[in-house]
Amino acid sequence: MVRYFYPAIVRRTESGSYTATMPNFPDIRETQVFLGDLMDALKKDIGDFLCDKKLAEFRPVVADTLQVTPPAFLLMIEYDEMNYNKKYRSKAVTKTLTIPFWMNELVKQYNLPVSKLLQDAIIQHLGLQDKDEL
Repeated sequence: MVRYFYPAIVRRTESGSYTATMPNFPDIRETQVFLGDLMDALKKDIGDFLCDKKLAEFRPVVADTLQVTPPAFLLMIEYDEMNYNKKYRSKAVTKTLTIPFWMNELVKQYNLPVSKLLQDAIIQHLGLQDKDEL
């Protein structure tokens, strides 16, 4: 799966927590006590931004063009769309499924879980070994 990396400019606050802004996403600003929590929050913010279809506002910035003055530092945030979708957009949706009559009879006869079978077939078709790889 494709992963993207976006730069964040991070500074320590007087209270000792971390605050970050992202040149690629001007509306994103986060403050967290721990650096790991800050990175997780930024990943979610990136996904929210991109899922909200604000792409017209998106102006990519190349990380090596940024000038960061110490004590601030540059932190690259990894964004994986598939992981974001799995974590924050996994709500079930209803789809209409069309199968032949004879297959439907077998489904009823053997009490088969059609949704689970379809999910497993899609995962297998995409070449993913496990749902955790999404």
